[in-house]
This record gives sequence, structure tokens and C-alpha cells, in this order.
Amino acid sequence: MTHTHLTDRLNDLFTRREGQAPEVILRDLVSFNPTAHMVQTQSGVRFFTYCALDTLLAAWLLDENIDIDTTPPGNSQPIRITVRYEQLHAPADAVIALPDTPDAVEVRQTFCPYANAFPDRASYESWASTSPVETTALPVSEVFLIARDIVERLKYLHTLQELGSGGCC
Repeated sequence: MTHTHLTDRLNDLFTRREGQAPEVILRDLVSFNPTAHMVQTQSGVRFFTYCALDTLLAAWLLDENIDIDTTPPGNSQPIRITVRYEQLHAPADAVIALPDTPDAVEVRQTFCPYANAFPDRASYESWASTSPVETTALPVSEVFLIARDIVERLKYLHTLQELGSGGCC
């Protein structure tokens, strides 16, 4: 699956977010109840997200240096990912699983439980062999760029909506 194809598929999941302000989008990604995906901002705010992709979306939405600890299913040791000045620092072998056919309405049930980070492809393949949902694993660095593309598109659409809401004629 190509970067563009995957970005297009993931953009479909965010169509109901089109035109929303970045802070509104971020609010939907955040859980203050512990999950396997924790974000710590440079300003000291700690929150959890529903999946590994959400942590990377948060990095672009916040436009702030962050630390991410995301724990793979069945593991107790989190994977540490940091974002400093829009630069990703992640283990070279780490991958993120993304569901192949999520339901855009039931994202938290059909996407989030299966969008997880793994320390390497072998760990992912072991998990994927028992997963009830088909997934595609990509390097964290590639998913980071996909998250950027999604956020840039959503911010652009929000700007267009703000410019167009001034009324006319």
C-alpha cells in the first residue's frame, strides 16, 4: 500500500472533522483515563490517546515538543517516541499497525484497538497472526509523515471554512 493510498484512506476517517478547529480535533483524540498511548508535552501536560496514530496526530496538532510512550499489546515495556521541533526520534525498527478496513463511523471500535506500535516487524507479525482485523504495518517515520499530511489537510480546510464564513452578499 502506497503512502498516498494510505493517506487517502485515513483522510476518509477524518471527513467528519473537516472544518473543525485543531483544538476541537485534538479534544476528540484525548482520553484522561489511562490507555496504552501516553503523551507528555514539554509544558508538562500529560494525556492519553486512543491509539498510536492519535499520538502522532497530537504531535502535529499541538505544534509542541512531546514525548510519547506507547505500549504494544501484550507487552509491559513501552516504546519511547519523541518529537522535537517537528523531528521524529523513534526506534529504527519500530512499526505501527493500521487497520485495513475501518468503519468511519465506529472508529474507536474498528480502528483504535488495532492501531498499535510494535518494537519491530517480528513483534507485529506475531500479534497480527492472531488479530481479528487485517492490518498493515509501516515504519513509525512513515506514519509520522502521514499524520502530518492529515493534520495539514484538516488545518487547511478549517482555514478555508473560517475565510468562507464571513458572509456574502
